[in-house]
Amino acid sequence: MRTGCLSVLKNQSKSKSQYAFVVKKLTILTALFVCSHFISDTLAQTSIIQQEKSSNYNRIIFYAGRDQLNFKKNGHVIQIKTLNEELYNQLKNEVAILANDKTYIKNIQTFKDDGRTNAFVINFELINESVEMFSFYREREKKYVLDLWMDGEETSLSKSTKLASTTNVAPAVSTVNFIEESVEDTVSIKSAQTEKKTQNESAIKKVKKANTENKLEVATRSTTSEAAKKANEEVVEQKINEDEVLASIFVDPNRKFQLSDKERETLQEEHKKAFKDFRYGATFFWDYDPVVPALKDAVNLEAKTPEVFFPILNRKFEKNEREAHLQLTINLYKKKNFGLMNKSITLFQQKYGEKAEWELLEYIKVNALLRENIEKPDPEIFKNAIGRLNGIVEKSDNYEMKKGIWKYLLTHYLQRGDFLRTLQFSKDFYAGTRSNFDFEESPYPAEVMLYSLARLGQVQQLAELSTEKNIKKVVSPAIILSYSSFAKLKVNAIDEVISLYEKSRAASIGELSPTVIYNAAEAYFRKGDYLKAFSMFQKFSKEFPYELTASNAILRMALCSDLLERDYEETLAMYKDSVDKAINSDVSYEARLRYVAFRSVRKNKIDDRDREIRIFLEQDKTTTQVLNKNLNKLLYQVRLRTLIVDGKYKEAFAYFSLIPLSSMAKIDVRSFEGDAAEIAYGLIDEHYKKAEYTQVIKFWQAYKNVYVDKVAMDPYLNFIVGSSYVKLGLFKGFDEVYSHFKELKSLPTRTFPVWVARPSAVSAQNLLAELAIIKDLKLKNTDLALREIEDLTKAMPQNTRLSAYKGLLNYYKRDYKVAIKELEAYLASPTARTIYDPQEVADIVRAYTDSIYETNDTEKFTKVA
Repeated sequence: MRTGCLSVLKNQSKSKSQYAFVVKKLTILTALFVCSHFISDTLAQTSIIQQEKSSNYNRIIFYAGRDQLNFKKNGHVIQIKTLNEELYNQLKNEVAILANDKTYIKNIQTFKDDGRTNAFVINFELINESVEMFSFYREREKKYVLDLWMDGEETSLSKSTKLASTTNVAPAVSTVNFIEESVEDTVSIKSAQTEKKTQNESAIKKVKKANTENKLEVATRSTTSEAAKKANEEVVEQKINEDEVLASIFVDPNRKFQLSDKERETLQEEHKKAFKDFRYGATFFWDYDPVVPALKDAVNLEAKTPEVFFPILNRKFEKNEREAHLQLTINLYKKKNFGLMNKSITLFQQKYGEKAEWELLEYIKVNALLRENIEKPDPEIFKNAIGRLNGIVEKSDNYEMKKGIWKYLLTHYLQRGDFLRTLQFSKDFYAGTRSNFDFEESPYPAEVMLYSLARLGQVQQLAELSTEKNIKKVVSPAIILSYSSFAKLKVNAIDEVISLYEKSRAASIGELSPTVIYNAAEAYFRKGDYLKAFSMFQKFSKEFPYELTASNAILRMALCSDLLERDYEETLAMYKDSVDKAINSDVSYEARLRYVAFRSVRKNKIDDRDREIRIFLEQDKTTTQVLNKNLNKLLYQVRLRTLIVDGKYKEAFAYFSLIPLSSMAKIDVRSFEGDAAEIAYGLIDEHYKKAEYTQVIKFWQAYKNVYVDKVAMDPYLNFIVGSSYVKLGLFKGFDEVYSHFKELKSLPTRTFPVWVARPSAVSAQNLLAELAIIKDLKLKNTDLALREIEDLTKAMPQNTRLSAYKGLLNYYKRDYKVAIKELEAYLASPTARTIYDPQEVADIVRAYTDSIYETNDTEKFTKVA
């Protein structure tokens, strides 16, 4: 048994050794195969540019990581930018092969952008502007794809992209997937189209719809015959129309749909009917501050020390014992043995004196403090280090060391917003570069000087410095132009800002800086040229969406559109877009206020959804930011007007009393007083309609001198008050109101604001006549009333109330048959009759029923009663 077991073990060990040999052999072969495959792939991709040509398109592939390249087409130039210098050098060496094919690319230029970005640029100059471009990134293969084709020779990719963008049927993810699929199959589809062109067949297009799983497959056959092509289009259109869901959302990308000017104007007028004009919304707007050109920090203070500019170099320690001691100190510093380093410095100073190499030793100490502060941040340590650096700059004569410290300190004080310090240090730095003939370093301190003066508001000094010859030599013309634009707009020289922009645009070869474009747009806005301002702000927001002031530009676009009374639905969408994209808190809140005012105040028919957006008026309770005076003023106006449109006049008066009008300009106060006069009218009108005449007179006496008399005359309000005096029998008070009314009748009638609708647009002269009739009817002065009714009939024969007055007059004269006839004529025209208050209804009904009763027509009386 043991022998058998031993033989089995021997066999097992033999088989194991054979298996191990085989495995080892396979492992070696596998490794060789993988290595060979890797090497082949590496050799295949040593070139980072590949080109795939076709009869009607050209594909260029760039192998690079995501976000390494940026593609932009401007006219007939495609601009490729990168911040990766190594990648740029590789592209620069290989990109020349693309210039051999003159089908799409005319010339290629490579250079470094000396502007703000310092990016490396490759420009493809196309043969003309009809060459179209489409670029995307393939994550799996780590490559950018750039497709070029002539306008009119649409690739399958361009067609698929247009279809996905115009149908709007799928969500964003589905659209991306659809485009991805189209991209993957572009080459194969192109080759298939070339091969099958004689067979006149094209590939089936798939249209993906949102919220449905149905797929519509439309097979189109392209033929040279126009009749066959038209027949295919009709088949496609019929299939689309048969599908209700698809028919409601499908848009034919080849069909040109453009409204005529007349149709567009009609549509705009229809939209405007649903809204009040701009005066009824958020009407206050103010100047935005001009933009200061951006200034990049010289160093990251959280990760670097002054040593990045002035490194601590090794000493020639073989020379003597003193140099060897200094080298020991430097070695301890580099190894971060700061305790031993300090002891070494102390021994060196004891041996060689306090002034020996004091600059270097103090510089080492400061860098040690800052290096320790990076690992364990401590404000006190950092403050101590900054103080020591200031001491070195003041006392040292070592220009190279001072230059590094200046750069570090300038960054520190710029971040703190201490522009007085930055101005002083930049002056010293600039003077140092000039005296030491270090002209290569002059541009940075010169630009910091300009920036500091701009931020300090020293406009005159900034303008003088910008024109200085030495400054113009070291600072680029683009930067000088930006600061000149800022300085002129700061003093509101808007014509000069516009002139500067127009001249620079005409003379400039490259793109203007965002500062110049934004300031010119703001100048156009201040001048009142809202159409030009709109286009300029639109240009700025599209070309520079990464700028902080892009949200300002988007809000200004919406405001310009509103002031120009463009399509109201589009303007409303712009305000909403400005809310969504605002970065700055002030701009965000202003956008919300204007959006609420447009939708929840100016809209004629407000529903619950419109009222819900008033939550935008509430400020974030977690923030401690205080609103500036402009935003506060706008908030007061919008809140007050929301209460007015809701008919909450008592609450509106209470809120109005809390608004600090004494701190506002007179023109702004007048706007609030106009709203207050309308609130007073709303309250008086409410009481009048309830026949509460004492309350009408009470409110009139309280508010007429405070608000009502400060705006234009309101004839109907005077009529209400005079009528209330008559109804109460207070004829002395009526005479005062009537005489006052007569004095005002020649003055302009109020046309704004009119928040509360009036019953009719009757002139002041006719309302005066009606007041006299009401008074004489109340006093039973029938002869006077008859004469006044006859005069009013001549002046205003279409006034439907004449029948009511004639009926009442004949009722008081006991001519009941005529009274019945006139009152029935009045009551029988419900679409035209006008009734002012309930008491008047009661008087007319009583006169009518009493007249019927007095004629002994019992049957009719019973029926009417």
